[in-house]
Amino acid sequence: MESLRQNRRFVSASITMGLLTASLFFIPIVNGVVGGAVGGYKVASPLQAVYVVLVVIPPLAIVLYLIYSTAGAPVFGVPYHPSVITLISTGCVGLLLGAVLGGIAGAARGSRVLP
Repeated sequence: MESLRQNRRFVSASITMGLLTASLFFIPIVNGVVGGAVGGYKVASPLQAVYVVLVVIPPLAIVLYLIYSTAGAPVFGVPYHPSVITLISTGCVGLLLGAVLGGIAGAARGSRVLP
């Protein structure tokens, strides 16, 4: 039963990280930190938060690439421009940083687990 609860937290944290980071695409560094912190807090372990980030980054990078290269990006319609790659990279690094910080905060909360 505990394993099922951990799997649900892992999936829930993955979805939360991805949706928050993609929805805050207009704030490049903060989007990853916020998404990672919330997802890491839900997982309640820094190591598992890093695992979640490793699962979330590939599809998130594709989504952010599509958003930045087509929808009102600083360099509209230029697919491989360095600024697009930089925006994606900062989001992913912020996601990792936020996930570790959120995992530490989640582990510090003890036995209180979010639904």
